[in-house]
Amino acid sequence: MEFVSEDDNRISQRAFALGSALFRISGRLGRRTFSEHLENRALRLLETSLLGSDSDVRRELGAINELTRLGAEVGLIHPRNRLTIEEEVRSLDAAVAERA
Repeated sequence: MEFVSEDDNRISQRAFALGSALFRISGRLGRRTFSEHLENRALRLLETSLLGSDSDVRRELGAINELTRLGAEVGLIHPRNRLTIEEEVRSLDAAVAERA
């Protein structure tokens, strides 16, 4: 059994929470293609938080941030949801930076 640090555990939990939020948002969207992109990013984030490098996690967070910004700009994602996701992205990014 491999030891998982407290930082690793916290990061994977935050990635799970963010991914869950992205799935909830994507389920309410009327655009299947955009929803699929959100869901794919959520899954990639979860996977990279467990198996990837810190730079991989940060790259996924950047993509999620831009994708949700686009969704909010074109009216697919409610601005309040966008702000919540942005806060979660910043929080997770800071946790990854602290671990590095």
